Amino acid sequence: MAIIRCKDPKHANDELVFNVGLFDTLEEDEWKGDISIGRLEEPGWDSRYEYEAKIVVAEIKKKDKVSTFLELGSGPGMLGQKILKEYPDIDYHFIDKKYAAKYHKDNKLKGKFFVKDMALDLDTQGLEEKYDFIMANDFLEHVLSPTMIVQKMMLLSHENTSVIISVPNWRMGHQFIYKGLFDYDNFIYFMHVHGFESTALYGSNMVVGPLEQINQIYPRLDSEESLPEEYLHHWNHYIIFKPKQSDI
Repeated sequence: MAIIRCKDPKHANDELVFNVGLFDTLEEDEWKGDISIGRLEEPGWDSRYEYEAKIVVAEIKKKDKVSTFLELGSGPGMLGQKILKEYPDIDYHFIDKKYAAKYHKDNKLKGKFFVKDMALDLDTQGLEEKYDFIMANDFLEHVLSPTMIVQKMMLLSHENTSVIISVPNWRMGHQFIYKGLFDYDNFIYFMHVHGFESTALYGSNMVVGPLEQINQIYPRLDSEESLPEEYLHHWNHYIIFKPKQSDI
């Protein structure tokens, strides 16, 4: 069993019990049929992907060379298409569910797509031994075993691998499987325990509301004391990690 936090942005105690036995991630789908196509055409999503692609491109430019890229929970791969426009020679791998893979194939999108169930673990069969860049964009909060996924991230990393993880701000009312894990300080510590250290932080192009108002209604928690104040109201926090040298 696991715990889901309801969409109450004040860390309320009203929680839902989640039955793992009824959870089939390969059947759950937001990319099937006309609804998904409509979502992909929404200007808001496209502008968000444009913004996120700029973050990734900025991080790629910091490295000598990026030949391999792995994106976990990629959806059909719309963000990756924008990155590949800038770096078409990158061997880009996507992992997500079967309907996302179908959309990727039907629309002849670039990159190689793997269909894998990542609710409890990540099967690395068919993947590269190591990747120069690994991304989990609004993904880890949806899986039942983020620990197993992050452990596999480490196995797929070399000493110069960059890892970018997008973590939703709890103030946006997002639903998490594990309450409080993705509060900024908690998540930094979670990644530290699993062998990663943070190297950079980016805010979002979207905000929950005016910073002054957010400070009054949803003030800083003890579990996010190190989060810079200007990011308190950002929709997402994009954190760059690298493996600690002692853990490689």
